[in-house]
Amino acid sequence: MIKLITVEARMGSSRLPGKVLSSLGSLSSLEFQVERLKKVSNADKIIVATTIDTADNAIEYVCDDIGVECFRGSNEDVLSRLTGAALQYNADVIIQTTGDCPLIDPWIIERMIEEYEASPKNIDMVSNCIDRTFPIGLDCRIINAKTLLSINDSCNDPIHRSHGTTYIYASEDSSSFDYKNISATEELNMPSWRWTLDTPEDYKFLRKLFKEYGNSIIDASAQEIASFLKKNTSLLEINADVVQKTIEMG
Repeated sequence: MIKLITVEARMGSSRLPGKVLSSLGSLSSLEFQVERLKKVSNADKIIVATTIDTADNAIEYVCDDIGVECFRGSNEDVLSRLTGAALQYNADVIIQTTGDCPLIDPWIIERMIEEYEASPKNIDMVSNCIDRTFPIGLDCRIINAKTLLSINDSCNDPIHRSHGTTYIYASEDSSSFDYKNISATEELNMPSWRWTLDTPEDYKFLRKLFKEYGNSIIDASAQEIASFLKKNTSLLEINADVVQKTIEMG
C-alpha cells in the first residue's frame, strides 16, 4: 500500500498572497511544514501539489532545493490536482494537507493513518476536521485513492472541486460514503485557535510564536506548543478575531 502525503500549495491567495513561502525565521512556512511531515513514519512519500501557473515556479524551485518532488496541476480544481498526483505516484492512499499549516503535527497524522488502516478496507476517508476540535492548522484527511478517483469522475460542483475532498462529507451525496472523524484530546481541544497561515494576523502570530519558542519548534509536538501557548496567552490574541472561511468561501 503506497501512502502519499500531499501538500497543496500555491502563491495565489486572496487574503495573503505568497503566504506559503513567507519566512518564519530560518525557513519558509512551506519548508517548515515539509520538515515536520518528514517525521511521519508510516507514510511512504511527500509531494508538493502546486499549479501550472508561472507564479508557482517559485514553489517548484524551493522543492528542488529541499529535495521534495513537485506535482503541478490545475489552479482552482484541487480535486483534479490531487487525482493527478495519486495517479502519477500510484498511490493507494492520499494523506491530504494544505500548504498553510507550518505547525502540522506528524504524530497526529501517524495516529490517523493507524485509524485508517484499522478501519474496514472500503472506508473512504479519515479526517480530523469534519467536526472541528483541533486548532485550525492541524487539518489532515486520509483518503482512499479509489474514492478520490471516483469522486473526480462524479463531482461537478466547483466549490467541492476547489477543496478536493469536501464532497465526501459535505455534499448531497455524503450519505453514500463511509468516513470517520478523529477528535482532539483534552489538551488540544481548542477549535478556535488559529495555527494556520491565511491572513496578515496569522502571519504576525506565527512569526512571534516561532521567535519566542525558538528553533526547537520544528521538533515540538502540538501538545508541547499548546502548553507553551497556554502560558503565553497574549500570543493567541493576535489573530483571535480572524474569521475562518467556510467551504462556500473557498
